Amino acid sequence: MKCTHLFLFFITPLCCWGETNKPVRDYKMVDMQNGLTTTMLDIGKTSVTFSVEWQRDTEIPTGTLYLFYKLDLRDGWSWARELVLDPTAREGDGSGVSRFPVEYDPVQRKAVFEIQYNVLVKYHREKEKFEKQAFFQVSVAPLGDTGWLPSQEEIKEELAKLRKEREGGAKEELKMEVERKSNYLWLYAGILIGILCAVSYFLRRKLKTGN
Repeated sequence: MKCTHLFLFFITPLCCWGETNKPVRDYKMVDMQNGLTTTMLDIGKTSVTFSVEWQRDTEIPTGTLYLFYKLDLRDGWSWARELVLDPTAREGDGSGVSRFPVEYDPVQRKAVFEIQYNVLVKYHREKEKFEKQAFFQVSVAPLGDTGWLPSQEEIKEELAKLRKEREGGAKEELKMEVERKSNYLWLYAGILIGILCAVSYFLRRKLKTGN
């Protein structure tokens, strides 16, 4: 009995030490007020699971969302993963790592993604920090490692600007077409006036000569 107690006395601290020294991942989702609402669902041993919900008027033009991460709130955002909403695109996808939702409800405008840790960290030197803490956010804009992300309003303004430029280009093209046709009309009018003048000249000359 004494041996058993001694064994438990020595082995229990070792087990507890092993448990307390396992990496505790402190992960948080950051909402950027861009029409998307993200919620952390599970921080597992090999993957992280989160949900993304979007408002009815939120535009996702490519059908793809983009996951970003940072290891410190003072850092810039780093691109991590594409999140493809269309489940049918999974067929024939040769990426080897799922980029598609494990749950998807287009009516409720909600998707749940499970992302493996080994595809999130871009640089090996970040691995140790990543096992302790990370912040995530989801965007509709694939900007990459720029250190900043536009708001939904900025995206809308940029789209409106592009649309205006296209409309302006179309108007300018229409104006040039009208001017070109107007130039042709003046040319035709000039030719017609020249013909009338020539006919009038020959008629007057014929009347004078009496022939």
